[in-house]
Amino acid sequence: MDINELQYNSMNKYLAGSLLDGVIFTDTNGELVFLNPSAKEMLGLDDERVDINNILDHFFDSRSKPMPERAKIWLKKVLSGKWRFLSKELFLKKPVDLVVKADIQPVMDDEGNILGAATILRDISNEKEIDKMKSEFVSVVSHELKTPLTIIKAAVKTILDGSYGPLNEISEKILKTCSNNINRMERLIDDLLDISKIEAGKIELRCEPVNIKNIADEVVNQLVAKSLEKGIDIDVNVNSSEPISVYADTDKLFQIFNNLIFNGIKFTERGGRVAVNIYDKGDNVEVSVADTGRGIGKEDIPKLFSKFEQFGKKVSGAPKGTGLGLAITKNLVKMHGGDIRVDSSIGRGSTFTFNLPKSKADS
Repeated sequence: MDINELQYNSMNKYLAGSLLDGVIFTDTNGELVFLNPSAKEMLGLDDERVDINNILDHFFDSRSKPMPERAKIWLKKVLSGKWRFLSKELFLKKPVDLVVKADIQPVMDDEGNILGAATILRDISNEKEIDKMKSEFVSVVSHELKTPLTIIKAAVKTILDGSYGPLNEISEKILKTCSNNINRMERLIDDLLDISKIEAGKIELRCEPVNIKNIADEVVNQLVAKSLEKGIDIDVNVNSSEPISVYADTDKLFQIFNNLIFNGIKFTERGGRVAVNIYDKGDNVEVSVADTGRGIGKEDIPKLFSKFEQFGKKVSGAPKGTGLGLAITKNLVKMHGGDIRVDSSIGRGSTFTFNLPKSKADS
């Protein structure tokens, strides 16, 4: 090693040591190579107790369950080249409670050979506390709105049913418009409550092995009337003759499929098609929901999973939603230890792809 290389390595180590974010370097065997002072402070470790197992023992999930084994699996997949980048939200319990975002990616030489892995820990506790306060406020307001809205809905339905006498054409039209908007308001409140519970960490997953095709088929059966109304074909395809199971919460998995397939139908013109493809990928299962709809502009894709984004409304005649469905979907997928992405452009439809672990250890 020449003097320039020594100076270069020394400078890199100095820069990593100066960062406020925690920096962890591991070699190809997953053994600790370097831990900067910020990471030691976050983890409450001194020089005598620093090894990779000690570090991973400090990692917990949102339900306060220790996750060293899961963290080892993530690290192993990054070091094998199977994953090029992984981002997870972790909880540290000592010396103080922290919420950190952990970004893990391989360290490679000029030829692309993997030399190890770098994990960056960023303290996001303050951001999460602010989000929690906002979510709790939205949750309280939503609950307060739900009761009077239920009363109004019942009253409008009673009048429409003719319980107070026959209605003239204009009155019936006005009341039906009221009823439609009450239903939309009800969906918005339900979605607000869902996203508030997710962001506040108040949703407990009841995971078990679930046949993923059965859930997809169930969702398609429930949406068949809507698809027939628009003349849209829906196919569910699996790349295996054997049943494929994932480790998931059945109700939440249903909600993920329902949001994606419903959107496919909603933004696809009459006579189009929605295809649900399920692939067995070994440790996990990949699902794509592809439609032949109007598509999404490239400039809108980065904001697609944000709350209250409704890109379809820019197109004349597009049906209105709450703007929360995809945000909820992304959060539910992440809670299961998966990821979701989209490939789309105007005029050629959209494909939403997510993956879920097949076993508890991978989630």
